[in-house]
Amino acid sequence: RVISVENFRRPNFELVADCLYWMAKRYDPATVIHDSIESEDDRVRFLRDIELIMADKASIQLNSEKLYAADGHAVKELM
Repeated sequence: RVISVENFRRPNFELVADCLYWMAKRYDPATVIHDSIESEDDRVRFLRDIELIMADKASIQLNSEKLYAADGHAVKELM
């Protein structure tokens, strides 16, 4: 899937979630991730789970506020 900065001109949480899910699975394929992002609570739970996985497995601290915004700032956080 081709991803460009243009995809984030408007908030695109689904794409941010896809990227985060892919990254987390690359670090630990056996990990179980709650991947429902339909409601606000689901999105917060998803981000919390990803944050914990990335901190534990990769020693990477993520800014969940920037990621939740799912805009250009989320792109910088993903990089």
